[in-house]
Amino acid sequence: MLLILDEIGLMDSKKIGDAIYMLANGMGKTRANIHGAARKTQIWRVLAARAFSFAETAPHCNYISHTLRKVAKPLMPVRHALPNYNALTNHLKEATGRYYGSPMLTFIESLMEEDAIKRQFDIELEKAKEDHLPVGAEGQDYRVFDIFFTFGFAGELATKYGITGGQIGEAMNAALRCFNDWIKDKGGFGNQEEKQWLAQIRSYLETYAHIRFQRIANHKTFDNTFFGERAGYVESRTDTDGILEDVYYIFPEYFKNIIAKGIPLKAVTRLLVNFGIMEPGNDKDRVTAYPYINGKRQRMYVINSKIFEA
Repeated sequence: MLLILDEIGLMDSKKIGDAIYMLANGMGKTRANIHGAARKTQIWRVLAARAFSFAETAPHCNYISHTLRKVAKPLMPVRHALPNYNALTNHLKEATGRYYGSPMLTFIESLMEEDAIKRQFDIELEKAKEDHLPVGAEGQDYRVFDIFFTFGFAGELATKYGITGGQIGEAMNAALRCFNDWIKDKGGFGNQEEKQWLAQIRSYLETYAHIRFQRIANHKTFDNTFFGERAGYVESRTDTDGILEDVYYIFPEYFKNIIAKGIPLKAVTRLLVNFGIMEPGNDKDRVTAYPYINGKRQRMYVINSKIFEA
């Protein structure tokens, strides 16, 4: 069934996040009764929808993981052929005053008479993935596609059963359009968390490269004077194409606690190494290096200028 969540912008951000996880998991908390025994756990299956975007910067909200569990699309007028939001609201009020429950009961009764519906669903889902998910789509994209395809598939069945009064193909087309809009809103196919990690590191270097990295040449500082907060060293070198680039030697604790704050360290360093952005040495963790700086080996994270590429 459909669950409309309204005015949750007034909620505490942590409670919003907890509610989203609970709704998506379909199971309430396990509690004890007055005798100390476990109460019967409440379970449900709902489509949670929202007509707005809650604060993405809320301190307790992992926005990416929440949006995967509670996929949101604004109810734009173009999607429902009504002139404005007020017309949509009035339409919904009038419709829900006349229809509440009976269409779903008819849907379930009709569905139970379908012997091969599960196999049909699986076949059509795989075919739709081949048609609509390109090379480069990540697990996040596949999971959300499954959600929208399920909505469209159910809508097509409801039309087939004579419940919606619509035309065959309308429900699936609407669901796929919403999926494509979701992809566009999140910035395209691919792992959005990894994109945010790279953007955070890139932004730090773009902002502080000239004031928090002491410049060196031939692995030596020009002098020992450095004022302010130091994140590491920066050195110019010629890359394999003969182009001059800067390479950054970053103190490991500074990288962990400042530059990559809030990011899983092992995951982001592995990502940087795989993209050729971080240059590891031969040590056992395979991500740090030990360059000579001022005559001493120092354990550092080494990041090259590929971090600034698209």
